[in-house]
Amino acid sequence: MLLNPDTAQIRGVDGRFAPVFWSPVHFPNQPGTMGILCDPKHPALADFPTEAWSDWQWWHLITGSKTMILDELPAIDPVVRVIDNFFKNRKMANIIEANVSKGKLLLVSADLSPKPPDNRPWSSSNGASSRICTARASSPKPRLQRSRYNCCLNKDCLYFYK
Repeated sequence: MLLNPDTAQIRGVDGRFAPVFWSPVHFPNQPGTMGILCDPKHPALADFPTEAWSDWQWWHLITGSKTMILDELPAIDPVVRVIDNFFKNRKMANIIEANVSKGKLLLVSADLSPKPPDNRPWSSSNGASSRICTARASSPKPRLQRSRYNCCLNKDCLYFYK
């Protein structure tokens, strides 16, 4: 199941493409992310042109995202890991996957909804959402109870996705 809630329903920090300015010690109110790491061979990224790090094709996805903080989750290897700054060093992600109940969950915290003119490679107007949903070759290892991923989502969102 692809879960792509409105970014207002996600607990985390606003996505930011540029790294922190100078020092998070002296400017502590910055989002503070330092880019992403991902596996370009992962089935969820199969139709997205990427290397293992952020580049300009990630601009709209990252700036329109809410980065999830995963510190409260068990060990999980994100599909798209967001690198936090050295000062906070939190576990963060924009895409995670896990086994939940009897199925698989792909939780995407980037806004995949189309915005005209929308020719972004990963927008839902280009069918990316359905391609992400049909990526069956993935075998997530972690098993999460629904109550465990509520650290990433607001209660209203969890109620909606029962």
